[in-house]
Amino acid sequence: MKDLFVLVADKDMEAALKGLLSQPSKIGIKAIEYEIRVHPRHDPGCYNDSPEFLIGFVKDYRYALVIFDYHGCGAETKYTPEQIQEDLEAKISDKEWDQRIRVVVIDPELEVWVWSDSPNVEDCLGWNKGTPHLKLRDWLKSEKYSFLPDSVKPRDPKKALRSALRQANTPLSSTIFEQLAKTVSFRRCQDIAFIRLCKTLQTWFGAS
Repeated sequence: MKDLFVLVADKDMEAALKGLLSQPSKIGIKAIEYEIRVHPRHDPGCYNDSPEFLIGFVKDYRYALVIFDYHGCGAETKYTPEQIQEDLEAKISDKEWDQRIRVVVIDPELEVWVWSDSPNVEDCLGWNKGTPHLKLRDWLKSEKYSFLPDSVKPRDPKKALRSALRQANTPLSSTIFEQLAKTVSFRRCQDIAFIRLCKTLQTWFGAS
């Protein structure tokens, strides 16, 4: 049996997970054998189809993760992220996964994981090459982006990311998410979904 199967919604998530799992000690786990698959129907596919999708892998992997965005999954007007996670985990568990499954719903979307107070964020986005006269957070404020209370995270993380990349003349690429996952420290990350992901991995594959 391999250690972990991960079903994600898109190539950006795949890249972020690859970057994270390539440095297991960074999140307090041992090196593991894993496979990541992108659902062809992205967030709605992960939400609606993951119980059936995962049936074919139940005998080959010890654990499974399903990760997708809250915004765009098709259930965000009916249920909270927590309700989606609980309901979907129950459905997948019924397909012979038992308690070996965890669902992580990112609210609102993956781009929220980009925004931390690490200086490596600016480097990964190419900000220091194009606009060294102004800090990225200050530029976003000057462009009237609002932030969550007591947070470095913009309220619209995807729009803020794409605006910053355009300003820095940096092409949007999945490799940005992999590079961020490899280089940015997550010790002070307060994102609920990311903490859930890390705690799950530590429970399953703790280095100790």
